[in-house]
This record gives sequence, structure tokens and C-alpha cells, in this order.
Amino acid sequence: MEASNQPKPYGNPDKSLPPRSFRMCVEQAYLSTKAAIDEGYKLMEVEFPPLPQNAMENEAVGWDVLLKAQIQHTRDFARLFEGKQVAIVFPDIVERNRFVEDVSFGKKKDGGGIRYAALGGGYKGNWIEQIWVKQEYVSPVQEDDDIIVVIGASAQELPDVRKLCEEAGDRPVVLFNLKLGTLRGDFGLPAFPPKVPPHPCPRRCEHRALS
Repeated sequence: MEASNQPKPYGNPDKSLPPRSFRMCVEQAYLSTKAAIDEGYKLMEVEFPPLPQNAMENEAVGWDVLLKAQIQHTRDFARLFEGKQVAIVFPDIVERNRFVEDVSFGKKKDGGGIRYAALGGGYKGNWIEQIWVKQEYVSPVQEDDDIIVVIGASAQELPDVRKLCEEAGDRPVVLFNLKLGTLRGDFGLPAFPPKVPPHPCPRRCEHRALS
């Protein structure tokens, strides 16, 4: 029987140690998210620096490097929800397909517990495959999804994020490192989600920036 890789629950969340590695960041994010889900929360934000602080401050570090780190942390986070199907939702179908085809991430088989989707949906494969191979549609939300995790979305995708949350119904949605404090706000546009006050989650935790 395969051993569980889940971290030990908090003894006292208020006395948890600051994370010393990205693995600890992911584990603490999982424990906090699971506790919030158990208390009935359906919409949650996870925030921690995806790269070391010196890399975050380096202007030469591009979006692709940042997104690649985010993807790896998100996959590690999703794997901890054993027995659940977690949909990792990319900002668009192009980013989703590019990740699936990227061999640098290794095998995409995550024990059947992770599904890769995109905001707004779309078709699998590159444009050549879509012409010559029967197209397979990727839905942003499926009936068998238990938890939905959104990554990489920018301000222009926030209306799509809102729509996804509505489609998810009573299933938990985790907004993973989207920096919503910066992205969201009322810009006076009719379709743009307004700024809202933070949810009073009793297990809100702030992670130190890793050096």
C-alpha cells in the first residue's frame, strides 16, 4: 500500500513555524486550505513567493520562469489532496496545452487525481493536431472535479475567474498566487469585478519571503 505524503495537521495554527523551504510553503498552504474547506469556505486565496527573494527582485527573471515555478508548486499542492480530483486551471488554452507538451516537467501522470484545464475552455493539442486529429474539448469545470485551483490569471482574466467560480457551484475554488490584492479593483468597467473586502478566515496566515 502506497504511503500517504500528507503533512501532519497543525497543533496550533497560530504557533506554526515560518516556512524554511518551498515544500513547507506548499504544505502550510495545503493545511490552511483544507482547514478552511472543512469549515465550509468555498473561495480561498493562497499567497507565497514562488521564487527566492533575489529572483523575485531580478528584472531579468521573466514571466515564463515565474509561471513554471507556479505550476510546480501548484502540482505539489494538488497532490496533497489525496482521493480528490483537482482541476488546475490555466489562464487560457494555449498556456494549458504548452504545459502538457512541455517535457521539462516530466510525466504528467499524477495518479489520476489532477486534471489540467483552462479558463474559458478550449481544445487539446497544437493547431496542427486540431486540424488533422479529432478535437477533444477541455472544459474549465467538470462534474467529477472536487477542487479547482486557478493559476497564472491576470487582470484581464478576472471576469473569466468569476464565471468559473459561479460554474463551480458549491465546490471549493483556490486562487493560487494570483496577487489579487494588486489585480482586483474597481476600474469603472461594467464587466470588471469590483474590489471586495477580504474574507474573515480564522486561519489566515502570512508566509515570510524566502531568501
